[in-house]
Amino acid sequence: MSTSSADPSPAYTSQACHRCGRLGRRNGDRLHCTSCGVVWQADVNAAINILQRAGDPDIALRTSHRVVRQILRDRTDRHRTRLPVQDSSPALAERRANYPNRSVMSI
Repeated sequence: MSTSSADPSPAYTSQACHRCGRLGRRNGDRLHCTSCGVVWQADVNAAINILQRAGDPDIALRTSHRVVRQILRDRTDRHRTRLPVQDSSPALAERRANYPNRSVMSI
């Protein structure tokens, strides 16, 4: 197998959730995503992350693991700050008080 400068770094591929990008907890062959709440088989998760990183100019094969970790953290922080501001209008607060067991999304 040949490598080129376009190959992605394998650093943190089995520890970063391929759905949300956040670093999760690795326990044996399982990755527990503390953000999504899902459990992935770590090798499958790593393979998906490698496919998603193909062509990523920031995370190349020779990128150090410390730099990769910082890039992943920066990207998830940026994603988190782009979330819409939660509606705190009085009408929504009243609906929450009247229906505490219902999800806000379903109201």
